[in-house]
Amino acid sequence: KSITVPTLLVGGRSDGVVTTRQLEIARRSIRGAHFEILDNCGHFPFYEQPRSLVTAVLRFLSRKH
Repeated sequence: KSITVPTLLVGGRSDGVVTTRQLEIARRSIRGAHFEILDNCGHFPFYEQPRSLVTAVLRFLSRKH
């Protein structure tokens, strides 16, 4: 709860390490946090879905925080 900067959480729908439920809990714990769940992706979105990851990051960065 001490995080006060804009925060993006990204996870893969098939991630066996960090589940979407865990990401949702983290999102609720960080005021104003956003999260993206990438389809057809496990624990390594930068490798498995690099375009989707870049799209998610750019979308987040373009928001007014």
